[in-house]
Amino acid sequence: MALGEDELAVVGTGTMGASIAALALASGFQVRVWTRGPEAAARTRVGQVLARYRPEAGGAIERLRVVPSPRDLRPARAVIEAVPEDPALKRRVFAELDLALAPDAFLFSNTSVLGPEIFALVADERLPRTAILHFFHPVFRMELVEVNVHAATSEETARAGEAIARRLGREPLRVRGVPGGVVSRVVLAAINEAARLLDAGGLRPEDVDRALVLGAHYPLGPLALADLVGLDVVLDNLRALAVHEGPAFQPAPALERLVGEGRLGKKSGRGFFDYGREVARRHG
Repeated sequence: MALGEDELAVVGTGTMGASIAALALASGFQVRVWTRGPEAAARTRVGQVLARYRPEAGGAIERLRVVPSPRDLRPARAVIEAVPEDPALKRRVFAELDLALAPDAFLFSNTSVLGPEIFALVADERLPRTAILHFFHPVFRMELVEVNVHAATSEETARAGEAIARRLGREPLRVRGVPGGVVSRVVLAAINEAARLLDAGGLRPEDVDRALVLGAHYPLGPLALADLVGLDVVLDNLRALAVHEGPAFQPAPALERLVGEGRLGKKSGRGFFDYGREVARRHG
């Protein structure tokens, strides 16, 4: 895909979808967003992300078009899917996109942990034009985009994904069919092992995080990072990886227990650490 292609489509307006759309707007793209929700709500979510991270680019929202049907995405040569990590939902979305998009359109998924499974949800004819473009949260602050490719992914598609990442001001890293990619696998393993240390007894969350910050120069301890990401998200991602990778990613009982108690991290006010109601309100 040539860098001169100025239209990008995004599917979904959750945290990641809205953030990717906002970044594309701030980077000069014309953006089409397909969502099943109200247009006004989708426009508001994208606008809020722009206002928070690029207030000087507020006028870019005028280049956003929210559409009610996948057929309205056909003019775009590249589509980034960013719906929740539910294989059944993604399969339905991919089926609709396959019928709606031009045969030469590139289909990218922002999945973080489904990896090889995601390619099994795509029609065989679309596979050469399909890859994973994994952005990291918060999208405006994280500089990496993993371009995770399938054996059937064409070189043109991989390069198109890399070109989009660079156009968005991000550094692409190409990996081949790695479940979870590089970052999620390593980070999730560290969080899970830290939680297992709590299960073993004798250590507090602050002890584990302090050890990694002072002993390994982690900028943020793994348990504090888990609270920032959301313990429910961490738990779901570990469960998905465990399906492919086995016991190494089986969630620690401490994680299961905290999520069961509704302690989801900063967004709920409590996770491994206690943040108070004001923090929970800002993250809600």
